[in-house]
Formats: sequence, structure tokens, C-alpha cells
Amino acid sequence: MNFCSAIQDETFAVIDDHRKIVSSYLRGWFIIDVVAIFPLELIISSNANSLIRVARIGKLYKLIKITRLVRLVKIIKSQGKVLNKLN
Repeated sequence: MNFCSAIQDETFAVIDDHRKIVSSYLRGWFIIDVVAIFPLELIISSNANSLIRVARIGKLYKLIKITRLVRLVKIIKSQGKVLNKLN
């Protein structure tokens, strides 16, 4: 979905060029999104370190959730700026 969504630059101009959208997404949130959807069953093994790995994965999951929340707040703030410029 992020590959097909238009983006805004610093001047709030809408960019709908597919190549620019893809390059922006790959440089930004792509790695975090891939880690977020990676199946945990492939990471967790049956050896003694599995509990430690689960704890690390939980912390990573919380970090990803926080970064997504920060991203959402930034989007909401930028939409507010756009609405203020329109008024």
C-alpha cells in the first residue's frame, strides 16, 4: 500500500511519481515494515536461548510500535499545517 500512496514533500506539494514514492519508502520505513511482518516462528528456536530471543523480540516489537506512533503523530501535525495554510 505504501508503494502506491502519494506523498508530500517539505513544501506540502503532492508527489505522485511512482519512482519517487518507491525510493522514499525504501529509504524510510521499508526495513521497519519488513521486520514487523516477519514471522516469529522462524526466529524462535528450541534451544536454551529461545527465552532470551523472545524477550528481545518483544522489545523490538514495542520499538516498532513506538516508531509507528511517532510517524502517525507527524502525519497528523503535517495535516494540521496543511489545513491552516488552506484557511
